[in-house]
Amino acid sequence: MSSAEAWLDLIAAALVPAATTAGPAVVVHEDHRWLPVLEQGLPTTWLQPHQSPWADFHAAAHRLPATRLRLGLDKRAGEALELVRRAALGVLVLPHRAESLQALQPLMAQLRFDQPWLVAGKEDLPAWESVEGASRQWLALPAPRGWRLLVGRPLAAAGQALRLEAGYELSLARRLLAASAGRAPAGLSLQASESGACPRLQFRPVAVNCIATLAEPMLHHVLVQDRAVFGPRGEASVVLPWAGANRARLLLRNVRSRIDDLHAAFQGLDLPPAAVHYTEHGALVDFTFPAAKPGGQALLHLTLPPTALPPDDFCDIGAAEFSLELQP
Repeated sequence: MSSAEAWLDLIAAALVPAATTAGPAVVVHEDHRWLPVLEQGLPTTWLQPHQSPWADFHAAAHRLPATRLRLGLDKRAGEALELVRRAALGVLVLPHRAESLQALQPLMAQLRFDQPWLVAGKEDLPAWESVEGASRQWLALPAPRGWRLLVGRPLAAAGQALRLEAGYELSLARRLLAASAGRAPAGLSLQASESGACPRLQFRPVAVNCIATLAEPMLHHVLVQDRAVFGPRGEASVVLPWAGANRARLLLRNVRSRIDDLHAAFQGLDLPPAAVHYTEHGALVDFTFPAAKPGGQALLHLTLPPTALPPDDFCDIGAAEFSLELQP
């Protein structure tokens, strides 16, 4: 599993103090993503080539959740381009698919080196030609292995001050989190991995922040009841932070029977649970993820067996934990 987007999240969040203009953070990505560290620092809008059918959520302390703002260039191009012009901090993750690159061209044509933007992507992507054609004055920063990272002039000094050239290892991850002190989301921690070769980022979000839905009735239940609920047929979708974690543990509450035959899918492939543990609080389900496909959605789809569904209520996700090894 690539961890480059997790590194990008930490870097962008560390640069928030350099975003001196008023405005939101804007993240441009061809797929459904979630950068929790950056979102904690600035109100964040997601721009995508096509309007996403998925609604997902963010919840501030002591407030009911709200839908995460996602704009598709095919539906709301004017609004999206206006956000690009007034962004306090922007992150562009270059697309893999040719149709996504074509849809993003009007937006990418608006980017200038004198704006507070980070541009990142795998180093062999054809999309780099579109960025470099607009301006060759971006500052190149050291990037995770196999990636490139450019920043505009307003972020250049702050980007160099992060000392990324020292290497993408545990010490850098600690510095980036320290630079985000007071803005990093609750439940985010960092420790040495089991092998000791690279740091492990662990994240325990508010459960409602990681639920996604296509259905209007489910949207209502999440917003009003503040619960990461399964639908009446036992279906739920989880937005994974970054490009996807190495591991996830979900607490499923209110199930009425064993769920050893829980069905799960990730990027179109079946993903059997690595383990299921039963506690007085509910069923703890562990997942270990395969390597993500480039340009794939970071969504985990779950379906509970019918016998596990309560007749007069919903099952829900009571707690979630994600972990990711931060590869150099």
